[in-house]
Amino acid sequence: MDKFKHYGAVAGAVLLAAIMAYMREKTGIPISLFDLIFSPGALLFIFVLLRHEIFDKKSIATCNMGEPASASKIILIITGNVMILALGVWAIWVGIQDPFAYFPGIRGSMHGYSFVPTGALLSILGSYGLVKVVHIGWLTRGNSTED
Repeated sequence: MDKFKHYGAVAGAVLLAAIMAYMREKTGIPISLFDLIFSPGALLFIFVLLRHEIFDKKSIATCNMGEPASASKIILIITGNVMILALGVWAIWVGIQDPFAYFPGIRGSMHGYSFVPTGALLSILGSYGLVKVVHIGWLTRGNSTED
């Protein structure tokens, strides 16, 4: 039974290669492995995030606030979320400018049309982080433990 262990991975790789070749041949749309993974993966993650986290009113209202964060931690969190948001907006812009542009990388390559859902995911995550920080700050204003 051990000698058949890797046949599933080989069959999956062959199936992915067949899907990419079919799409390239029939539709004329260039596709790489990262395109095949990141575009549907990002769209699925956006759906799950919007469905279960953002539109669930209890998730924001029942957050555990713990101790108030220092100003430097809040600035660091806000800066990180702004950078994620900016990266997402840039990825959307690059993807819209030239959807069939080829972006080679060290470990894989993507086309411009895969940047759009990935950028949308990053933009949503950055925006959500900023909204969450502002919301928690609004809830904790005036409730300082220092006297």
